[in-house]
Amino acid sequence: MSATTAVLPSRSKLNADWRARLVLAGELPIGILWILGALNYVRQEGRLAPMLLAGALLLLVPRIWSSVSHLVRPASAMQPGIWVYLLGLFLPEHLTSGGTVIAPHLVPLLIALACLLCECFTLPLAAFSAWLARGKRAPACLTVFVLTYLVGTTILAIMKLHDFGYIGQDIGYFMQCLYTGLHGELFASNQYHDLLYTSTVTSDFAGHNQPILFLLLPIYWLYPHAETLFVVRNLFLAASAFPAYQLARYRLDPFPSLAVTAAFLLGPAILFQTFYDYAPLSLAGLPLLFALLFYARRQFTPCMASLLLCLFIREDLIIALVGVGLVAVVGRRERKWIAAPILIGAVWSIVTWGIVFPHFRHGATSAVESCFSYLGSTPGESLRTIILHPGAYATHKAIVYVKQVYTQYGILLPFFSPASLIAIPYIVINVLGDPGCNAAIVFRHYSLIPSILLLPGVSIAMARIASRPKLGWKLDAAAFALVLASLGTTLLSLGQSELNWWTRASWQAEARKIASELPPSASVAVPRYMLPFTADRNSIYQTLRLLDYYHPNAEYVVVDRNPERMGVTPTWKAHYEELLTRLHDPAQFTTVYSSHEFEIYHLVGKPLVSLRSVPGGGAND
Repeated sequence: MSATTAVLPSRSKLNADWRARLVLAGELPIGILWILGALNYVRQEGRLAPMLLAGALLLLVPRIWSSVSHLVRPASAMQPGIWVYLLGLFLPEHLTSGGTVIAPHLVPLLIALACLLCECFTLPLAAFSAWLARGKRAPACLTVFVLTYLVGTTILAIMKLHDFGYIGQDIGYFMQCLYTGLHGELFASNQYHDLLYTSTVTSDFAGHNQPILFLLLPIYWLYPHAETLFVVRNLFLAASAFPAYQLARYRLDPFPSLAVTAAFLLGPAILFQTFYDYAPLSLAGLPLLFALLFYARRQFTPCMASLLLCLFIREDLIIALVGVGLVAVVGRRERKWIAAPILIGAVWSIVTWGIVFPHFRHGATSAVESCFSYLGSTPGESLRTIILHPGAYATHKAIVYVKQVYTQYGILLPFFSPASLIAIPYIVINVLGDPGCNAAIVFRHYSLIPSILLLPGVSIAMARIASRPKLGWKLDAAAFALVLASLGTTLLSLGQSELNWWTRASWQAEARKIASELPPSASVAVPRYMLPFTADRNSIYQTLRLLDYYHPNAEYVVVDRNPERMGVTPTWKAHYEELLTRLHDPAQFTTVYSSHEFEIYHLVGKPLVSLRSVPGGGAND
């Protein structure tokens, strides 16, 4: 063997695998663009801009220099940095945010630094991972985390309630549905049913097919308050960690499985469900995750049972059922895996849209259906608008929403499973419905289902990282980075309006006193934020939109003198000002309470006449 030939193995050893080199090369544009963004932030005279630029230079310049040197002349092994790609996840926010907002520049640098330290000092993380793998330590840690999560989020939800941080109308709606359900009606709520349809309806089944309300009735009977709904919802959301962990554990070791679970619960689409406005759809996470777990384990009967429970929560889950059947086609499963979910979904669709909705709507149309009216009046018109006028729905807000949904999972990781494709229809529906119904908000319950459906691909992607050591990434470090990505997404989703959810003010004590002293059997109209404290009655109205109801028969009307707290917008301003004029008519109302913040009017004459337009005529009288 010649000397030249003898050198070849050594040279080959010095050259990193082409995949690792490609990943390393991808760091260069991220680092350069981040520094340019930091320079632009300095030019905009942003807060702490010089310090953030210095931090970016200290972190990235040595890394860029080393990467270029290694790519040009590889003289030693160099591992790609997960922390650089963590910065890359938040590069769009860093480059596009205004100079007055510091979070998109500061938060990614902090979490990238934490990830860098984790990659540099691997022994503590490896020791913790090994410690978790012994005995039942991982399940014990998971249980402690879940209990802490449940208690902490429930406390925040209840604090927000008593600080009047909720808009309140959805909470009040379901409270009234359950109250009337306990008193012989089928989940009636005049607060919505006399307002949001083209004619008055008398049951929640006119809007959604969600039999889960029957199961909530006995629980609500025990303690008929908003706190009951919060505790049950948060219990379901926190408990979803157990099937999420088992789903990850099916492919991963304990530490990365715990990390995937933590990233799931700490992302904005799940975490903010625990203290956002209430909807029973939030309960769907637990059975849906069990369905995904049983699907991965090929346990047919438990999987179908879990999917049926999903349908009982709301008809939206029909898409998930059909999607599972289609994923089974891709996965070449037995025919029963394909036929059963698709057939069940088809039958439930016929029951919902062919029987339940027509029976309870009595020909009325829900205002929710107007969410998509801007697209056109026929399917053909809607399709043309979607194709030819994407600007109508592909707004900056919608783009931010889509990015938030994916960023908590590292954007690309969910696509390692075909289950991620089931999430796409939900995301598309939210984006298309946003111009009419404000649906593209990562905090709202609409985002829960796609966030769950994206989870299986994350575990598969992590398993791929573990099976490809030549890529240069350590699995434990990648798992830790996933948690940081989820936390970063949540932190960057926060704004001042969200922080104000827990703001105390002097007017709140007076508002609580007013809500508690309203006659419990009276028909009342209140500001929306008071609805969770007053909804347990047969008739409740939103003061702001009182004249928009078909039958505005309020005996007491509570007015907040602060228009901002009342939620007065140009859309409702004219009718609200007309209401104030009528309330000052002594022949119709008398003032029974007046302060600097509030007024309460009592009906002494004829009931108010609606300004609501009805088919075939003018106002409803």
